[in-house]
Amino acid sequence: MKISSKIKIFSLVSALFWFSGFSALAQMATDRQPYAAGKFYTADSSQLVKNLAFLFGEAENHHPGKVLAVISPHAGYVYSGETAATAYKQLDPEKDYDNIFLIGSSHTLHFEGASVYAAGDYITPLGEVQVNRELAQQLIDKNKNISFVEQAHTTEHSLENQLPFLQYYLKKPFRIVPIIIGNSDTRQLKSIAKSLKPYLNNNNLFVISSDFSHYPLYRDAQKADSTTAKGILSNDPDTFQKAIKENAAQHYTGLVTSACGQTSI
Repeated sequence: MKISSKIKIFSLVSALFWFSGFSALAQMATDRQPYAAGKFYTADSSQLVKNLAFLFGEAENHHPGKVLAVISPHAGYVYSGETAATAYKQLDPEKDYDNIFLIGSSHTLHFEGASVYAAGDYITPLGEVQVNRELAQQLIDKNKNISFVEQAHTTEHSLENQLPFLQYYLKKPFRIVPIIIGNSDTRQLKSIAKSLKPYLNNNNLFVISSDFSHYPLYRDAQKADSTTAKGILSNDPDTFQKAIKENAAQHYTGLVTSACGQTSI
């Protein structure tokens, strides 16, 4: 074989290896890597499974009924994990969902409208969670108030904190649509809600990531949280907003917010 032919073959093989490696790295770069692991919950997968087993063991039992949406807290598992497990324990673990819409309010970045992660999947210590990228892109294409802002997801814990609960509890594979709300503009929120409304049905699940009151005294937290809950149960945005304002008017010592995921709710 001529030397020139050997060089061409070597160059071709090298290019193939380089391209394969580049493609793998590019794919890794598009997946949203864990941020909250090691901060809000353990990054050790074996210990995480043990922690989740304990939390679900302590959680309140399932109450029969059709569940279209849950509100689950996103604080550290040591603080709100049992409450989150109670929320997820109301689901049928054998149900096969078309999509699970995860909605949280940004803690780190202010931006217009909502950001839907459409570039890859979400990764946790328990493995990969598939994102329905096709649906995510459709939402982006059809609504000017919905876009993909990667930075909104990179260091945001509110959605990631929900995933290990779903991975542990649900028995069927599922896909997510991860949505971060970037501001509190009422018109934009109504527009986003209108785009999501067709999917609020028995085939899908909506997970709203929100804690309740930060950081009043315990007795005041009970009062504020009760008012907030009643506002949510009214199923009326204006009544919910009135409940938030009512809490603020009480001037509870230490109260910073009645619901840190208010815009998601």
